[in-house]
Amino acid sequence: MHNVERKTKRPQSWTIIVYSATALLFLFYGSLETSRRVLDELHVLTSIELLNPPIRSFIRWSAFGACLTLLVISCASFKTRWLRWPGIGLLIGLILYPCCLIWHTVKNVAEWTTHGEVTTDDGKTFVFCNSSFMMGQLMAIAEIPNKDKLKLTCRVLVSNNGDWPRSWASVVRPHGAADEYGQLYLKDGMLIGIRYENKCYLAYDLGKNKAYGHGAIELISPFVCLSAGDTPNKVDIERTCEHITKAASFCESSDDIRHAQAFLSGEPIPGCPPTRELRSALATQTEAVASAATLMLGCYDVAYAKLRTRIAVKSSTSDTTEQGAALEENSAALHPR
Repeated sequence: MHNVERKTKRPQSWTIIVYSATALLFLFYGSLETSRRVLDELHVLTSIELLNPPIRSFIRWSAFGACLTLLVISCASFKTRWLRWPGIGLLIGLILYPCCLIWHTVKNVAEWTTHGEVTTDDGKTFVFCNSSFMMGQLMAIAEIPNKDKLKLTCRVLVSNNGDWPRSWASVVRPHGAADEYGQLYLKDGMLIGIRYENKCYLAYDLGKNKAYGHGAIELISPFVCLSAGDTPNKVDIERTCEHITKAASFCESSDDIRHAQAFLSGEPIPGCPPTRELRSALATQTEAVASAATLMLGCYDVAYAKLRTRIAVKSSTSDTTEQGAALEENSAALHPR
């Protein structure tokens, strides 16, 4: 009789342990915060804390694997009696786990992730960080002072938003550059963060401790990613020329003449390299880079010719309209009805 009672208690205790352990794992997974940002008193991003990606993946897949295993064993326990009260196991797997999964997803809806990574000769490590959800996006170049096994604490050097109002620069990368998201280059002490393709949203000069974020990034040289021996990426040159042409076409077709005037005056335009930097490249860079700068300046020359004509036509039309209005006013005064 005593042996029968022990056989009855063992599976009951084991069942309680299994259900409790899986439930606690799901609750821990649901409440887990994988990353967070730290702001100063002016609400400026100063640092980012991230749970190490391997640990994050291990917890995520452990919860999923535990749910799948629990469901299989619970279904089998209706016949084999491996676990008591298999209906409770099904409820934990079918209700508690999805709820915790939703909780985890909502809690980490704008999760920070790391992408491109570079290391300097003196051992400092820098990464491209990204946080995005729907129309809200934030990017940063950050330094990792030391790598911890549990989490990464990244010191933010510069940040920029990825959505409206956008501020970015077209750059020319070395030949063979991959169009990956979150590229990070280190050239002559300058960190260059590229969102995708050749669109640079932020940079940081390590020697001068100078950040290039929103607005300032539009003034950097399009050849900042190139060293003396690098061959310019042909696709990036074509993309930059195409963007100059598109921006000029918009200014030409816009009803607001101020867009054309701003383009002609050299006002910074996202994605359009400064002509001052292009002219500088003609004298200081290699033949291949100077050739690329010549192509871009040629696009500007064509754009300037079109926009000057656009402004002249608009001004002529405005003068004619004003003269016509004045004549009508004088006629009305001389010949009252």
